[in-house]
Amino acid sequence: MAAKLSIKKLILIDSAGVKPRRSLKYYFKVYSYKFAKNTLKLFAPLSFQKKLLQNFQNKSGSEDYRNASPTMKKILINVVNEDLTHLMPKITAPSLLIWGENDQDTPLYQAQTMEKYIPDSGLVVLKNAGHYSYLDKLHEFLTIIEHFIKDDVESC
Repeated sequence: MAAKLSIKKLILIDSAGVKPRRSLKYYFKVYSYKFAKNTLKLFAPLSFQKKLLQNFQNKSGSEDYRNASPTMKKILINVVNEDLTHLMPKITAPSLLIWGENDQDTPLYQAQTMEKYIPDSGLVVLKNAGHYSYLDKLHEFLTIIEHFIKDDVESC
C-alpha cells in the first residue's frame, strides 16, 4: 500500500523489510522452544508452563521483543519475518537509508539489499552505531536528515 502513495522523499532507519538470514543456532533455539512448549503442555501445570516459557522468551528475544507487550510481540514477529523486497523496486521517491554499522537486529546486509532494490536510494552507515543509530549518533543523524530534506524545507 505504501508503495502506491505519492511522497516526495523516503527515509528508512535501521528498518525491517528484508527476510533475515537464519543461522543453525537460530533454528535450534526456535525448535527447542516449540518442543519445550508442546512437551510442557502435556506434563506441566499451566502456571509453570507460562513462567518457564516467558523466561525462555526473555533470554532469547531482542531487546525490542523483551520490552514489548504481548500484542506488540506478535506484531514484531510478523514484521521481522516479512520479506518486502518484491515491493522495493516500486518505490519511486528518492530514498535515504540510514543504518548503524553494528545493528544486530536489522543487520547491515539488509540495508545493502534495500539499496540494491530501491531504485533511487542511497545508504549512509553510521560508524560505531547499533540498531538505535539515530540515538547512538544523534548529531550525525540530524545533519544527514537535514541535508536530505533541505530542498523540500526551503521550498515551503
